[in-house]
Amino acid sequence: MALPEKDLFTLAEIAARWKCDDAAFLTYASKDFLTYSVYLRDLGSHRTVEETESEGITRTHTVAFSMVSPDYKRQSIRYLRADDARRILESRPPEEIGVSVLYKSTQRTKEHGTGHVQAHYFTRADLLISREERDRFEQAHEVISNPGWLARRWNWLQDAENQKPLVILGGGVAAITAAAWKALQWWLKATPPQ
Repeated sequence: MALPEKDLFTLAEIAARWKCDDAAFLTYASKDFLTYSVYLRDLGSHRTVEETESEGITRTHTVAFSMVSPDYKRQSIRYLRADDARRILESRPPEEIGVSVLYKSTQRTKEHGTGHVQAHYFTRADLLISREERDRFEQAHEVISNPGWLARRWNWLQDAENQKPLVILGGGVAAITAAAWKALQWWLKATPPQ
């Protein structure tokens, strides 16, 4: 049974699918080719317990009140402006980049924007690509993400990690072939012509 496809992908998953590197993601953000998204956690009321260096325990309680209309539907996925995505991609650990405007749609128009008085802080690991955006990008730029079986076999043969087993396998096939040839020659000499 095939599992249903995910709605969100990490940059590492997209890089493996498209066979690209970090520089490509930075270019896509700088030129606004790709719309990046983030997942906003809504933990509600929660508690954290931490042990300090002096072996003391710190408990932090956070209580969240939710005052929304009954027909309100929370949307966890928010989209970033290209410039904000670029700033996040250019950051280095442990930097966190503040973003004060997030969007509910890939259109990123004023009507879909949500401003926050307190900025949300994100790192490169927080960046995601939605399935819809991935599919749009692949179609717009004719990205071949699933090569045919022949191309996959050729890529497997060229992969450096597979070279040692291939050499061993090739040596084994050559040894068996040489032994079979010798056996055939011996058999042909041993069998009188009719």
